[in-house]
Amino acid sequence: QHVLCEKLPAINANEAYEISSAARAKGVFSQSFPVWTRFFPLITDLQHFIHIEKTIGDVHRVFCDFSLAMDMPSLLRYAMYDVTRLKDPALGAGALLDIGIYSLTYGYLILDPNIGTRAASRTIQSSMTIVDGIDHMDTIILNYPDQRSTAILTASLNNRTPEAFCRTEGSKGVIVISGYAALNPARLVISKPSEEDVIKDYSKLGIGFYFKADAVALDLAAGRTESEVMPLDKTIRIIKTINELRKAHGVKYPQDT
Repeated sequence: QHVLCEKLPAINANEAYEISSAARAKGVFSQSFPVWTRFFPLITDLQHFIHIEKTIGDVHRVFCDFSLAMDMPSLLRYAMYDVTRLKDPALGAGALLDIGIYSLTYGYLILDPNIGTRAASRTIQSSMTIVDGIDHMDTIILNYPDQRSTAILTASLNNRTPEAFCRTEGSKGVIVISGYAALNPARLVISKPSEEDVIKDYSKLGIGFYFKADAVALDLAAGRTESEVMPLDKTIRIIKTINELRKAHGVKYPQDT
């Protein structure tokens, strides 16, 4: 059976390897995207502007934040923000696995879209505010020495991200992304010295899950067993980075034993 799973399919890298190995052995499509947002047209355009057109030149810095005050009464009305899930380690509790994954994803897709032997060398530093063994606030710094570029990525369960949640600074200009939050970007603005801002608004029906579903349908129709946008190895890279961050701060889940 083909499987499509939203966000992280596993708590740790061992589980992710087990899933991907089984799917490849059976020759079935098992796609577990860390973030459905990767399939938004805005994200496709963002990567084109940065990596193909080099619209803002060499990228120097990326700032991205995804924070939600998870105890806000307005959030409790939505099943996707079940706060009990965010407090249960067996369910991957904490800011990093739930929303920090989005900030981390923006950092990677902007600074280094490649994987395997093509991936750029990077270092990583981080801090976490931990309450009862669960991370409530995270700060991640991805540094790419050879590119001379850095991403400062944050997440919090205690605050609310401003509408403009991601800023990418380059040698020739700046790109700012805004929307409800990092999971649902809606506007991209390119600012360059002595030029009028380029503003692109992206309307859609609903919240946009169908972008991912459509992409998977096309993959299946073409006989592919992995997504061209988000192959399994990219999913595993994200999970390995999260493992690295959790280990550095002693955040453990029952599945880690």
